[in-house]
Amino acid sequence: MGYRSDVAYKIDFHTDEAYWGFVAKAKLDPETAECFEDEAFKQDDENKNLRFYASQVKWYESYDEVDCHTKLWDNACEFELTHDANTDLCSGFFVRIGEEY
Repeated sequence: MGYRSDVAYKIDFHTDEAYWGFVAKAKLDPETAECFEDEAFKQDDENKNLRFYASQVKWYESYDEVDCHTKLWDNACEFELTHDANTDLCSGFFVRIGEEY
């Protein structure tokens, strides 16, 4: 049994260079490459964004699938922070509704 969550995130990139640079790095990283194989994950090249939505999933940190998406999100946050503060490279949201707030 156990509790289940609805989880969604979206990462929008503001330039082609930022988008393709982040995607290339994420696909080469063994900790995040698995996200691109998840059927709930969408890579939208035309609109330069990465999206994920899963309903009624067990979202526990001990699960590899969860670690992958958490790492991808963390990398996007770090990617934005490590560049020139005057240039927004990406933006996004992460929402989890379920067992924990």
